[in-house]
Amino acid sequence: PLFRSRDIERIANEFNLHPIAPKLFENAKCEQAVRGQIKTSLGDLVSVKGRIDAYTDSGLIDIKTTATLDDVSGRDRFLYTIYDHKYLVQLAFYHKILTDCYGAPFVPCWIVAFEKNAPNRIAVYAPSRKVIEDARQVVDAWLCEWVNAGQYCDYQSKYDHIQFVDGYDPSRDI
Repeated sequence: PLFRSRDIERIANEFNLHPIAPKLFENAKCEQAVRGQIKTSLGDLVSVKGRIDAYTDSGLIDIKTTATLDDVSGRDRFLYTIYDHKYLVQLAFYHKILTDCYGAPFVPCWIVAFEKNAPNRIAVYAPSRKVIEDARQVVDAWLCEWVNAGQYCDYQSKYDHIQFVDGYDPSRDI
């Protein structure tokens, strides 16, 4: 099994003892299906839907699990995961649905990461308003690209050509 009951109990205990995370989830509406139409910057209406992890007075919360939050040197590896897996764009997409389709105010966004392996730490990440606004612009660009591809059946993939790797940041692998 992926999790044993003692693992779940340990994760729950770590969550309950965290100084911030439990407060974020007070009065939370969890696993909410959302849908509607978003108007792109080019004026097209795009039907969208999703399932947000949690929404509260504290803001929009995205829940993530990870094997470990940091590496043996203590560096925050999950922060790289946030960028590598486009978690900010996903969060901005749900944020855009809430504001554009439901008229919700511009609320703060949170990522709460649960470590699956011992010591089962919990981390709370708070993207700034500017980060969410920038990620919302990426969402808009992707939706415009998607509409264009569907209308003209002309999707130009950047993978139709050789992908050159001309830089290496060894700090990501340490």
